[in-house]
Amino acid sequence: LVMVHSLFYLVTGLFPKNKKLWVFGCWEGKIYADNAKYLFEWVNENREDIIPVWITKNQDVYKILEEKGYRVAKAGTLRSFFYLAKAAVVIETEGNADIGGFRPGRCRVVQLWHGVAPKEMKWVKQYGGFQTFLKKIVFDDHQKSYWMVSSERNKEDFQRFFGVDDDHIFITGYSRNDSLLNSSMKSNVIQLLEMNYPECKKIIYMPTHRNFGLDDEKFSLNKMKKVNRFLHINNYVLVFKPHFHELKKYLEIESELTNIVLAKDQGLYADVYSYLGGFDLLICDYSSVIYDYLCTKKPIVLFPYDIDSYKKNVGLFDCYESMPCGPFCYSWDEVLNEIRDIFKEDNWFERRERNRVTFHPHIDGKNSKRICDAINEILTRRGGRY
Repeated sequence: LVMVHSLFYLVTGLFPKNKKLWVFGCWEGKIYADNAKYLFEWVNENREDIIPVWITKNQDVYKILEEKGYRVAKAGTLRSFFYLAKAAVVIETEGNADIGGFRPGRCRVVQLWHGVAPKEMKWVKQYGGFQTFLKKIVFDDHQKSYWMVSSERNKEDFQRFFGVDDDHIFITGYSRNDSLLNSSMKSNVIQLLEMNYPECKKIIYMPTHRNFGLDDEKFSLNKMKKVNRFLHINNYVLVFKPHFHELKKYLEIESELTNIVLAKDQGLYADVYSYLGGFDLLICDYSSVIYDYLCTKKPIVLFPYDIDSYKKNVGLFDCYESMPCGPFCYSWDEVLNEIRDIFKEDNWFERRERNRVTFHPHIDGKNSKRICDAINEILTRRGGRY
């Protein structure tokens, strides 16, 4: 395996590079979403001087992008090989798997990552323990990638965990957060909610998955019915977006939930950043979506009901508790009380705004432009030689 990766790296490194050709991918090539998606679409719409190409393993994604008129290639094909061999820039959200599994030689790899999360990255030490050049090729040489981050605080975290130097990291903001500030177009999700639940406050609950749905859930079936009654009485609607593996547990009582909408349509609800900004309140626990949602300046209720075990097994940064983005709740009764109170009077606004400035200072809708400007700066280094 190491030899195959190494051969790919060396062969693609022999090709002349086209500084206008930028290759994109995300989430192991399986979906079309996240920071890479929003930067890709911005480039398509705003930069005629750049040739953007999306690499995917997903046939459905391939068809969607092809129908939109975007350049797209299937991972593992000869076409994708030539794009990767000639591209001066490769843009990822995780690593080599985003573009088919192989890191091309002599290109600039831009790492957009997938947000600011309070979770400790305990896997990093193991991940970075391979020191040889060949193994770094196989397992993504993050130290040599160019990182686009949201803030000075975010920069410090990634430098500490991945060993990235100042020349390889840029404070630009995340492309996906630009969409949170764009209220000119309502997503299909928001339009559907407003049609079916007119005049209702819209709430979204996005819990982090626990052991792929194998653990006991705080959101029990009986509790869901109680929450539903509260929502109905107060004229609220809740979109519940559990992890895919947990969704099946709630389908049997879906018909009884008048004011809870299960996000079961994997197409409609796949890209949360296309509709997240249209909600009036977020309920969450440990996800990076908490910090992104700060950009909307709307209320957040934290529901880390298993915080002690989570800190032990996964780990949390100190800022999660020392810089809370909303009230902490450990039962659904507490959550419902906080929702009712915060809609009456939002006493958390100033604290959220301080955190927003710390984690996401850029809310001008120009993060994608800043990323492109940073990439162009990278391409001009060393006189543009490859």
